[in-house]
Amino acid sequence: SAGWEPVIADEEEPLGGLEVSKSKRIVQVAVAVLYCLFAAGVVFGYAALKPVLVEQGVYKDKCTPDELRDGVWVCYEQELRLNLMFTVAAVSTNMCALPVGTILDRYGPRIASLVGVFFLTLGALLMAFATDLPFDGYIPGYLFLALGGPFVFIPSFQLSNTFPKHSGLILALLTGAFDTSSAVLLGFR
Repeated sequence: SAGWEPVIADEEEPLGGLEVSKSKRIVQVAVAVLYCLFAAGVVFGYAALKPVLVEQGVYKDKCTPDELRDGVWVCYEQELRLNLMFTVAAVSTNMCALPVGTILDRYGPRIASLVGVFFLTLGALLMAFATDLPFDGYIPGYLFLALGGPFVFIPSFQLSNTFPKHSGLILALLTGAFDTSSAVLLGFR
């Protein structure tokens, strides 16, 4: 036929937000708030992490013999390197909104969130084993933590549609969880 014919997908169409049971939607929102609380903006708690890194001697090898002899708490080059770690992470977090949006539009919130989980896992592993790696694992580790945050935070916005009458409250909970997640590193300290 010469007319337009619709393409029928082999996959099942996803259920709309209101077609899922109320209890399941509540659990989805609660879980999203929890993972935003523990993962989405942890890199912004750097002020609490920095003293821990200094106490553990991270980048102490950048200090001069005079600075080591004088027993300075943090030396100049060490301070620069630690500040670079945060700067790279903070800039990356803000710049990755466009790729997050692109992946979210093209592949959906599940894939975007999985990318975030991958980045968060890789970042955590690099930070945990940085002293055992043959390269500086702190900066890339913190970078991946910074990239993972928006990849789990931005896809969670779609959950505001699960309860249309309460969408503002759900967005406030998610945003509040993101803001509060910077305190995770305070707890670590």
